[in-house]
Amino acid sequence: MTDRPLLDDLIRPFSSLPLPSQEQRGPYHGTLTPATLLNDIDLPRIYVDIYQQLIQIHTPLTVDHLKTFLEQNTTAASAKKILLLCDPGIHISFNQCSLAIALLACHQNHMDVSLETVNQYRRELPIPNIRTMPPATVAPAAPTKPPSRSTKKPNATSYEWFLLLDQITVKLVPHREGLVFKHTTYTVHSQLHQVSVVRRYSDFYLLWESLLKRFPLRAVPLLPPKQLRNFNDAFLEKRRRGLNRFMNALVRHPCLGKDELVTNFIHHQDFASWFQKAKPSLEDEFVRTTPSMESLRPLIPRDLHDRLRRWQLRLAPALYAYDQMLDVVQRWIYREQANANDMTRFSIILDAMTEAEKLLMLKEQESLHKDQHAMAHSLKTMGSFLDDRWMPFMTKVMEQLQYHRDLCLSFQALLDRKEDLDRAIEYQQHSIPKVTAAQLIIKTNGFANDRPYQRLTKDQMDIMLTSSHIREALQQHRRTFILYSLACEMENLHRQQVYVSILYQDLVQQQITLTKEQHQQWHALMKTLNSYLPPPPSSRPTTPVST
Repeated sequence: MTDRPLLDDLIRPFSSLPLPSQEQRGPYHGTLTPATLLNDIDLPRIYVDIYQQLIQIHTPLTVDHLKTFLEQNTTAASAKKILLLCDPGIHISFNQCSLAIALLACHQNHMDVSLETVNQYRRELPIPNIRTMPPATVAPAAPTKPPSRSTKKPNATSYEWFLLLDQITVKLVPHREGLVFKHTTYTVHSQLHQVSVVRRYSDFYLLWESLLKRFPLRAVPLLPPKQLRNFNDAFLEKRRRGLNRFMNALVRHPCLGKDELVTNFIHHQDFASWFQKAKPSLEDEFVRTTPSMESLRPLIPRDLHDRLRRWQLRLAPALYAYDQMLDVVQRWIYREQANANDMTRFSIILDAMTEAEKLLMLKEQESLHKDQHAMAHSLKTMGSFLDDRWMPFMTKVMEQLQYHRDLCLSFQALLDRKEDLDRAIEYQQHSIPKVTAAQLIIKTNGFANDRPYQRLTKDQMDIMLTSSHIREALQQHRRTFILYSLACEMENLHRQQVYVSILYQDLVQQQITLTKEQHQQWHALMKTLNSYLPPPPSSRPTTPVST
């Protein structure tokens, strides 16, 4: 007997919903929130300078500190209104402080003080007129050492969160295994967990293929392609580097890095056996998690479609630029390698010439012998420095550039999968499992704890899902999750730019170190050569000429 009242209760909330138009399926218009209003916005420089001055005076920055700053630049009533719009907690974040400065600038420029006004001018924020900064009520914090991995907590307004991320090292096992058909194995070491496992390429491929099924709306990193023959040393080294980039991109991803597949791949000694026994679900993330639509909507930026359009226009030039940079760095390495070889070769020639002329040199030529020996030693030292320190660093630079190029390619592949899924939803070629659909409906009605969908039979589910309003609501839920996933991936891609900044800083620092080393070496050589100069002719003893 059909439980009709229960079925009516589930369908009723959807029956009054009008079917959304094509325009309504476009960009999502959610509620403005102070936490996300100024995300990914190029703020005026004065906004950043004010925040840095405030945190230098007050560490941490609290509501009272921000209130004092606002009251010194506007009226007390306006300062109170601005604080209410910022919705602050105990401590003030960078986004909340920037929003307060934007609202202050709106008030000073005789504009409406509201979140809507800031959102309207978010691309061209007004400049505030700062009359005075609050006095220091506490002494500035003393400089401290950089935080360690085990004690530092991630900060949303700084770039120190990357210190907590794991570092994976993939090394090639020297001896190939197998009795008849030899195969290559790799050692995967986790620096954070201090664990090492041995993996074959088939294990990496199983992990990558499963992640694509479980997370079709995530930027799953690229995997080096298969090859059935011609396993020379150059190919194996190129694949090892690709696998190293693949694993580090996984563990740095905020969602993929926490997945059970990645965790067991790093910790379990026999990943293939675990996969067969555990049989993890390969359903996509939306089906497995059945997220609440109301919890996702506030996390989606209002201008998401505009950001996606700009990212799509940016990807091709970015990939071309990375290819050009890789080519330039490769030629840079070749030139420095040639310089190191020439220095070493020149030093060997000088030593050989000195040894050959050693027996034929006169006493007055001993200074020349010392000069050549000092010159050969200095050139050999500088050549060894380039080989031992500069070349490995430049190889690391190439790997980091290749890593970010791979990130752009994986994001491009994500956009392609998103377009395929959009077409499948539009032409009703994509379906949601009935149990998942029932769970989503229950969550929408607020009955998640009672699990009434378990009392529904297959026929009741079929009747419930025949409603066009329910089908459209479920597909709209799917579209909302797509937008949420894309927003998360764009944020992650933006956060990964910290590695580019660190790369440039390391490159400049290494160049400074190289220049200092070369300067010191040439300077010491000059002093040595000056000490070996022969005396001037006027000071030499003269021999009388007999007549």
